[in-house]
Amino acid sequence: MKHKPIDHAQIDTGNELARRYITDFSRVESFYASDYRRPEHLAAQANRLINRTWKNRFDRDELVQALLSYAERHPTPKASLANIRKLKDPQCVCVVTGQQSGLGGGPVMVLYKAMTAIKLAREVEKASGQPCVPVFWNASDDSDLEEINRIRSVDATGALRKFRFDMQA
Repeated sequence: MKHKPIDHAQIDTGNELARRYITDFSRVESFYASDYRRPEHLAAQANRLINRTWKNRFDRDELVQALLSYAERHPTPKASLANIRKLKDPQCVCVVTGQQSGLGGGPVMVLYKAMTAIKLAREVEKASGQPCVPVFWNASDDSDLEEINRIRSVDATGALRKFRFDMQA
């Protein structure tokens, strides 16, 4: 299977800030803590986070114990267990993202967000030399069923189909 990189300059986001972020970061960099595409920025941001005074305001051992306790009750990949254990290190930082649940796993964007967190955590580790854990939270306690009760999918003919599910709270 061949792939061709997207020319980001051709993407019409409908948002000037987003377009500049993609095509000319120097014009909008004052709005952001760092440029994730530059390893030296990732390292500097990781160091800033580690050196903040609030870094030890939670018990890392207690957090790791709670996460491991949960993981023991569910099928958990070895990489996830290793990342949980990394959190004990006071030098460990995290790349955090998440999403509200959706039927069928939600939009493909959710998968991209999770994969991006994993990739970015690896890049932070490589650039900074500090352990970095990807964290993806799932906002699964949602009482707004009207908002999450539908999915869209492509049928056998390639047409986009909408499916709605009537659910009771």
